[in-house]
Amino acid sequence: MLKRLILGTLCFSSLAMFSLFAQEEDPNAEYHKRFAAIPVPGKTPFDTVEKRREMYLSGYRSGYFWAEGPQNHFACPTNPNDWNGPVIRGWIEGWQAGAQAGGTGALPAKYGRFLAWDTAAANDATAWSQPVHGLQARLSVTSKEVVAGTPILSTYLELRNVAGVVNVMEIPLDPETIQFTVTNADGKTVPPSNGPFDGMTVPLGMTRLPHDSTLRFNISARGAGIRPGAAAHLDLGPKSNWSFPQGITGTYYLHAKFDIAKANNDQWWGTIEIPKIKIPVTGK
Repeated sequence: MLKRLILGTLCFSSLAMFSLFAQEEDPNAEYHKRFAAIPVPGKTPFDTVEKRREMYLSGYRSGYFWAEGPQNHFACPTNPNDWNGPVIRGWIEGWQAGAQAGGTGALPAKYGRFLAWDTAAANDATAWSQPVHGLQARLSVTSKEVVAGTPILSTYLELRNVAGVVNVMEIPLDPETIQFTVTNADGKTVPPSNGPFDGMTVPLGMTRLPHDSTLRFNISARGAGIRPGAAAHLDLGPKSNWSFPQGITGTYYLHAKFDIAKANNDQWWGTIEIPKIKIPVTGK
């Protein structure tokens, strides 16, 4: 009888303890609920392969969750490698959506080199300037790195020789004389930040373009102060640098123009107005 009483008491105690633990709330329940409620796109770049689609959406939710702020930074972001491209793309695009929704979590530096996904194709289709004495030009802008949580934009100038003669074209272009302007979607000029600048440039020298050839080179500067956690940093020299704050909205464009006075008949001269290019302000 005593054994039965003891066993019954033990069973009752075990059931009571189990019931008590079962009633305790999951300490991460709030995070799980918020994570599951993150809005995801109806279509993805990987809809034709279900596994890759799932990887993308998983990364998208993680990036969005991270963008909401430091309070969500309790797990290390996925490391990029050869097999998880859909996850990384989803992570970045989720982070972009979260930042646009008002999030304050900065993009991890290891993802900076992947920011050009949606800009490379767009820049490739960018219109060339009108030909002037056989020369055309265009710009492209992309992001290859992140410093202090801020995507650093690289700007490239591309020149093309479309002259109807076979002579090599000589262009005495000084990149420091290029005039840059940033405008918003309404066409209004956005003043440059032009804060402290500490950098140097290397003279380009004479540019030579053979017949029917193209030359592309980086014209970015590296001297303007970088605001931590900004949406983008565009540095084109001491009088032409812009810092786009996190959370800004709208679309921004970069315009450029250069003018070379006539020196002699052997060198190119004239004025080129380069069509505007959309600036990839990734934190919007």
